Amino acid sequence: MTAFLVELHCKTDQYCLELVQSKSDSLLKLSECFRLRIVTSSERNEFTSKQRTEFVHPSQPGSVSESLHKECRRTADLSNCSRYFQPQKYFRNLKSKSLGHLLAYSPEVSSTQDVARSLFESLNLKDMVVVAETQTKGRGRRSNHWQTEFGSLAFSTVCSYSLYSTRSESLVKGNLHLKPWRSVSFIQYLVALAIVEVVKDDPTWKCLPLRIKWPNDLYLDDQKVGGVLCEGTVWKDELSLVIGVGLNVNNSYPTTCLSTWLQRLVPDGSCAIIDRECLLARVLSRFEDMYSLFLQDGFQQFLPRFLSYWLHSGQRLQLFSAKQEKVLGYAFVENLSEEGNILVRDEQGRLISLDPDLSSLDWHQGRAIIREK
Repeated sequence: MTAFLVELHCKTDQYCLELVQSKSDSLLKLSECFRLRIVTSSERNEFTSKQRTEFVHPSQPGSVSESLHKECRRTADLSNCSRYFQPQKYFRNLKSKSLGHLLAYSPEVSSTQDVARSLFESLNLKDMVVVAETQTKGRGRRSNHWQTEFGSLAFSTVCSYSLYSTRSESLVKGNLHLKPWRSVSFIQYLVALAIVEVVKDDPTWKCLPLRIKWPNDLYLDDQKVGGVLCEGTVWKDELSLVIGVGLNVNNSYPTTCLSTWLQRLVPDGSCAIIDRECLLARVLSRFEDMYSLFLQDGFQQFLPRFLSYWLHSGQRLQLFSAKQEKVLGYAFVENLSEEGNILVRDEQGRLISLDPDLSSLDWHQGRAIIREK
């Protein structure tokens, strides 16, 4: 079995040094799938771009990046092959209080979700982000395959929060009160909103027509360029959520990407490549602020902003039953519910709530596919 080598970078050396001191070796074997090498800032400063492309598998000779070069040649995207993610540049742009101050980076992993979960469960690493150039087993919702090409931005992070509180307006569960607005769906919405707002706030990127497709996709016009995946586990009253993002930034294959669109809209060539390090740093800083406000006061404060960027306001949908394999009728999209479901009103005037776990939207066909329990 191939073991991927992952570097752990810290914005400051203090935490890295504590990890080194607490282990017998700075190369930690956390699972059969990958090994972790702790890198200090002084080592990071000495790295060259060439050295970063020469990771060697612990289990076999050869270069981890060999498959990446083959893929770049196959897609004729040679300009991106020499541009690996630069941790030093990422940290220079990172303005968050703590999120993303630990960066786990590798040219290739099975899945950033798996690496993030292992680091969290094995070493209790918090405020980290896992970044990879490519994934051999990248995934989306309902176990759909997500193809991660070189030049894209694939990352995962972890957040934890209590499911319950004593707010009087919340739903009662025993002597605790469930907060319906702390639905996992809303975390997906926050991440998607953070990405779109970061793009829209940049003076160069703001021309991109990036929008949110419910419940977890990012679209440019009618083409999907990204998605958000949340995978959670509950222990007592605590939810630990591994949040993954795949975003086509500088990779025109397999569909399209942000930089391809930017070159069309700004044809002078001044923005041929989008800075992935800057984009990620801004997204994490924005999400950290939004997440803190969300934990205090819920999602309602973000709802107008979210609705201004989603694709569905007033959209006419065909309601299709996957179980019965027939059209049930038509409805118009109105809003989001307190639980994060999409609200549609049918031809009889009835308000219907579509759960993201039981429904999906086919944007191209204007169809809501309903999967009954």
